[in-house]
Amino acid sequence: MPQPGARQAVARPRWVQLAIVLTAVGLVILAACNTFGSLQRTQWQQAVPASRLDPHLRNARVVEVGAPIPAARALASASAAGVARALPVATISTPAPSPFACVTPVPAETTLGAMVERYKQPSTGLMFVTFTNKDRFDFALTWAYRLCRLGLPHFAIGALDKQTLELGTAAGAPMFAMGAHDLGNADYGWNTPRFKLMGQDKVQLLIDILRLNATAVLMDADAILVDDPSPFFAAQPEAELLVPTDFTALGAMDGGLEEVHVADHVMNIGVIYAKPSVLPFARAWREFLRENPSRWDQTVFNEMIKRGHSIRRSKEAEPQLFAKRLWRSVSSVFAPVTVGVLPIATFCSGHTWSVSKLPERAALRPLVYHTAFVFAGGHGKRHRMREHRVWYDPPDYYLPARGEVGFLTLDDREPPAELMRPPADGGDGTGIGGYSVAWHFKLVHWQLARIRSGLLLARALSRRFIMPRLVCGFDRWWAPHKGVIPNSATHIPIRECPMDHIFNVHSIPEPWLPKEYSFLENERLPVETLALRRAVPYPNYASASAVLAELRTPELERMAVLQVDNVGDVYSAMRASDDAKLVQTAASFAGSAQRWVGEWCCTFVPQSPRLGGDIAYDFFADIDGHMDRYGRRRTGEWQPRFGSADIELRECTFSGPGNRTVECASRRRAP
Repeated sequence: MPQPGARQAVARPRWVQLAIVLTAVGLVILAACNTFGSLQRTQWQQAVPASRLDPHLRNARVVEVGAPIPAARALASASAAGVARALPVATISTPAPSPFACVTPVPAETTLGAMVERYKQPSTGLMFVTFTNKDRFDFALTWAYRLCRLGLPHFAIGALDKQTLELGTAAGAPMFAMGAHDLGNADYGWNTPRFKLMGQDKVQLLIDILRLNATAVLMDADAILVDDPSPFFAAQPEAELLVPTDFTALGAMDGGLEEVHVADHVMNIGVIYAKPSVLPFARAWREFLRENPSRWDQTVFNEMIKRGHSIRRSKEAEPQLFAKRLWRSVSSVFAPVTVGVLPIATFCSGHTWSVSKLPERAALRPLVYHTAFVFAGGHGKRHRMREHRVWYDPPDYYLPARGEVGFLTLDDREPPAELMRPPADGGDGTGIGGYSVAWHFKLVHWQLARIRSGLLLARALSRRFIMPRLVCGFDRWWAPHKGVIPNSATHIPIRECPMDHIFNVHSIPEPWLPKEYSFLENERLPVETLALRRAVPYPNYASASAVLAELRTPELERMAVLQVDNVGDVYSAMRASDDAKLVQTAASFAGSAQRWVGEWCCTFVPQSPRLGGDIAYDFFADIDGHMDRYGRRRTGEWQPRFGSADIELRECTFSGPGNRTVECASRRRAP
């Protein structure tokens, strides 16, 4: 009999085999349907009434075939055996179409001119364009998938390298070659020389679109559509240039443009709406970058568009335009441009949607999601989009990997009430509203202990773990703060906190990488997955082997989703097991898992002695005598320590305006 802790090469369960067969049949049917073009999309829309769709998807013009989520949840309440017998073929979901299914066959020409002529919106001249290299091609797939989901076949994708052009063209994508620089197909890295050359290529691309008399919606590939922004753009007829912002405070909550004063903050060029009349400005922008190749295109954009107090002058000279939340940017090097700031509640950043939840608070549906304010690089961006159910994954993503029998999740209880409110002592000055850094770590570490058990239990049962919804006490940023980004609209504690705020998503190896917390709510999940779901209590045994045996019965192994309620300390049970393989699994996990969690940034920087303000999370904070990520043995009550230093936060005093002056006790050796 296989050892409980060992990873087994097991056959796929029968429900998975059924799903794969039906998926293959669905692909054949879908391929036939693709020949009907727009008729196909209309039929998809009629297949599932909008009133029955998940609220996040009701406004989408195109929906996948398959039962909507509410129907799947109803099925899940029935017994697994009964559902397996009664599940009608018509309710088995089929995979999404190709990301490029909404565009007509791509012509042989791979030039931007051919793409704009073929695909731009006839009535408005609107053309959605992004660009990518091979390293970020999956972002371009998601970008295109969202456009097709919304019935917007007016797009093209620029290829920054030859491999991407060949890859995209073979996949049926409307691709064109772009860029004057050979930048390669790897990640460019922010603010590197190649990153800045890419900025020059981006501005040249904007010029090329405008020269073709098209209205450009030029987007970075990590900025994707959630809903159709065309009606919003049409409602701003006087605007020539619209750009979002990195502003994080409460903005225009009425769905209109931001007030003009918001332009004093950084305007983010991840999304640019530009009419052909913006061409002189774009040319001046390009020339400045060519003359100053070390400058960042976004910084230069902000300097040029706001040059010479143009906002103040516009307010005085054209108050009627200013009342429409627009201003005229005037310069000696380009013709005047009418500019506006896109609303942060609908043209969202990674912060305004994922952290401060502005669309929800304003009762508005997001139009665009740009994954700025995200940690862990591209891995973090992908996971954020999965959390919001807007990322394009192939159908296999929603099935267990080979060797896995299904998925494992925990009950969705929140941390204890005493951890969800400010500490009784009123805090220590390290946070706002009586909250404190130490409180934030207690809150997070309570959840990490449960996640640790979930990961180990899922691995031992040959299942993939599904992350629970996280609650963060404090926001995460790149500079010192006291719980929230200064002047931001964030409410703490932060529910549905992004995983990349706590975890180094890029450091978790694939066999351990959990699914996003919203995985079971994704409409692309096969209906039978939710139907074959069982919740069971954690077995009350001290022996890890006995726990695993009770959770690995034939009846439970038939379940696609196993939910374990009131999970115990699986790590400690494995360490104390008589089974050498379970002991080894726990030891191996302990040797690598500390690198999977990240650091919180950050307190104001201590000057005496001078330290960094970052404090690392600890996957084993509740285990007395464990080794932390810096090789320090931790005993007694866990206390936050600055980075790799041996100084605890409680040894420091915070004083002065805003408690920003920090002094700590002399350095001491850790116990």
